[in-house]
Amino acid sequence: MIFPPTSELIDEYKSENDYKKNQDLENYFANTIIPQLFIDGNLILKKFTPPAMRQFSLTDEDINRDIHEVKENFRFPTLIENIEEVIQIGNRLEKEVQTTDGKWYQMNILP
Repeated sequence: MIFPPTSELIDEYKSENDYKKNQDLENYFANTIIPQLFIDGNLILKKFTPPAMRQFSLTDEDINRDIHEVKENFRFPTLIENIEEVIQIGNRLEKEVQTTDGKWYQMNILP
């Protein structure tokens, strides 16, 4: 006789899947070579990749801080305005930016 899965089994399955997805994301963040910042709609810094930590002189203490509070770490004078524009309009913004050490990067801000 076959019994339908119980809600406990379904919850356990969902929990395991969520855990695996989270582990995949954490693995991506830990191993990417791309500097990435993740900022919510209130301009709160939620996450960043290790290359972003180096590029922008960030520390773990910067997580959950308003991006305005950590902007001195950024070498792009219009970064805050660009982020606000993307949030308000909802369109992707791409532009070339130069760091103070003379390196050029393609910056992409996505809603």
